[in-house]
Amino acid sequence: MSDTLSPDPGALMSISYMKLRRAVGILGLALPVVLVLGNLALSSDCGRVQFSISDYFYTKMGPYFTGTLCAVGLFLFSYYGYTPKDRYAAKLACICAIAVALNPTQSADVASACNIQHRSSPLYVNIIHFSGAIILFLTFAYFSLCLFTKSSGEMTPQKKKRNVIYKTCGWVMLGSILGLVLVSTIKPLQDAIRQYNPVLVLEWILLWAFGFSWLVKGEAILQDK
Repeated sequence: MSDTLSPDPGALMSISYMKLRRAVGILGLALPVVLVLGNLALSSDCGRVQFSISDYFYTKMGPYFTGTLCAVGLFLFSYYGYTPKDRYAAKLACICAIAVALNPTQSADVASACNIQHRSSPLYVNIIHFSGAIILFLTFAYFSLCLFTKSSGEMTPQKKKRNVIYKTCGWVMLGSILGLVLVSTIKPLQDAIRQYNPVLVLEWILLWAFGFSWLVKGEAILQDK
């Protein structure tokens, strides 16, 4: 009889989910950085950042934008969590991420040094894109505020610290969503602060809050001792 111990399936699954959460977190943190810096590096004639994260679909970084959202969607599809609520939220976020990736926002009227392609999309594509983005962001906030903070037993000191981060990230996401709605619907406000790229900045903050919360959930930091 072999004295080699078989790996614990539960432990292996736990490790797998930790890696999955970290992967989602890293993708969220990297997305705005890679899009902005990558496009500036590849499109020397452009020399400016885009109005929003979604606008990078039409730049040379478009494949990275689409690929990252699809990867996040696939990771979320395979995410089961601990309860049915985790699974339903993950599946909803998966659908929204894929919808946002495959239904780009309306492009500029003509191709340019920044926008290397132009696509005239029907109104329903824009509706799918923006509706999907809002639901996706709200689902991310729901994960941080309502799901990640749960505990099956007495909370460890590290778990309490992680919960503070989850809640902070969740409220930052909700605040960013509110800011995006205000900037997008109040034209005078948008015109007054356009030079500061408010949509891109708010989306960047939101994605970093999302990515950091998932990285913490994967116990990349503040692991239980």
